Amino acid sequence: MAHGDPLFLGITGPKGYTVFSPGPLQTVANGVTYQAFAQGYASDQWQITLRLTNGDTLTQDRDTTAADSAADARARLSKVIPADRIEIVTLTAPATVGSSPLPGGPVAYAVRIKGFDSAAAAHTALDTQVVPAGLAGKVLYTAQDGAPSTGPWNIRVISIAPDSPYALKAVHGADLRTPETLRDQVRLSGALLGVNASEAVPIDQAPNSVYLTPEDGRYTGIPEGVVMEGGNLLSTANDGRSALVLGHGAPVADSARIAEISTAVSVSAGGSSHPVTGIDRVPGYVYGCGMPGLRSADPYRNPGAAWRNAPCTTTDDLVAFRPEWGDSTPPAADPSLPVREVVMDGNWTVTDAHTWLGTAIPAGGRVLQAVGQKAVQWLTDHAPKGATLQPSASVTDQNGASVTAGSPDMLVGGGPALMRDGRIYINARENGILTDAYTASNTLAERMPRTMVGIAKDGTVHLVTVDGRNPDSSVGVTMSEAAAVMQWVGDTDALELGNGGDTAMIIKDTLYNTPMNDWGSAPKTGYERKLTNALVLAPR
Repeated sequence: MAHGDPLFLGITGPKGYTVFSPGPLQTVANGVTYQAFAQGYASDQWQITLRLTNGDTLTQDRDTTAADSAADARARLSKVIPADRIEIVTLTAPATVGSSPLPGGPVAYAVRIKGFDSAAAAHTALDTQVVPAGLAGKVLYTAQDGAPSTGPWNIRVISIAPDSPYALKAVHGADLRTPETLRDQVRLSGALLGVNASEAVPIDQAPNSVYLTPEDGRYTGIPEGVVMEGGNLLSTANDGRSALVLGHGAPVADSARIAEISTAVSVSAGGSSHPVTGIDRVPGYVYGCGMPGLRSADPYRNPGAAWRNAPCTTTDDLVAFRPEWGDSTPPAADPSLPVREVVMDGNWTVTDAHTWLGTAIPAGGRVLQAVGQKAVQWLTDHAPKGATLQPSASVTDQNGASVTAGSPDMLVGGGPALMRDGRIYINARENGILTDAYTASNTLAERMPRTMVGIAKDGTVHLVTVDGRNPDSSVGVTMSEAAAVMQWVGDTDALELGNGGDTAMIIKDTLYNTPMNDWGSAPKTGYERKLTNALVLAPR
């Protein structure tokens, strides 16, 4: 990694601005270093984005929804805000480069009031002019949109040498159903450092989930997509999404790779088998889709394919629960469906069976929950008390090869990939980051905090965070800019992990970055969002 080189955008600024400033290279431990980099300067502006006639702040309908909303705003605000300060803004996403490229172009339209020199001025106008006129909106900084920006950016890089005596591993908190801060997860695992890992099911969307604070409940919950820890599959894949593959306790150079993962799990008894369609999640509810037989409220989506952050449901589900989930199983997402639950010991021998959900998970044992007629009937016929079931699971990559055939037994779901074989490679389609029209999504263009993991040609692994949503220190990066960062770091393969307010980096019990949930809010010293899981570095 060329520490003195200009960073990924090659920004040149007015005289007096510090365009590129590398921090000191710090040795964290044997074979582990940390360095921060600052680049760019603030030049974007604060605006108010208005709530449109469709009830949202974005629309794909420029000619009617956006145009009518802009005309209505100009009429209502004509006495206090000049008409030329109210405009329709086009949000554009770049085309993607992957195995199934997506076309770029306009993805959404917004109506904005421009021309504020500070967040405070925009908030004052919102409260004293916009709201009294019968309109609603929120304050936004234009760097968020993904148009060319001068920053600033704050990038933090942990480098793990191939011969480091430490191993990367996936961990969670005390149990899977209860998110915890990164600091607490690093402490609990006895690790040296860590970053946030998988994206999560927002608790305010998932049925029957553990309640957190209102601030965190909007963002976090159980993992979205595949998770494996120590050879134990704790969450099944949203079919074909990208993940980091690791070997438990192995040198990172020997096992780290990035692949698109599929899982297939089943149980059998008496010559009959049935698919286990989920592990450690609320039965009947699949966040992120990507499984046969699912339903989506959106008629444009194929729920059998992965759709990032999209809820899908099913009326026929068989879900396995391990002790890692927590002390007891949850109720079903749809209480109108027939249900059955069987409790098993460590040999998968049924010790109890009943027609209700919500029972203690025995230490070392499993619980199977069935919702829907087919799954319930199979358990009734083939899993009575005393029966022994035979579990089966396969985890394969995009080539159909087994992921667990060799040493790897850690999986951390993320996506999209950012680099593959030394080139920019953003496989948005495989990771469900697309619009209903199957074009590149605004998620690719929006600047936000992001966490990435990359692998260099010599086996060095980099954990990278970019802070965001703070005009004074770091605005965040688009997906393309995130890939450019990892290319600059020197990686040949890279993956995005969680993003937004999830982005966090802990080294030796110290929070190194500044997590931000929203634009325009003051940074909270020491704030950490509760996370579904973490990627940590611990002694082998």
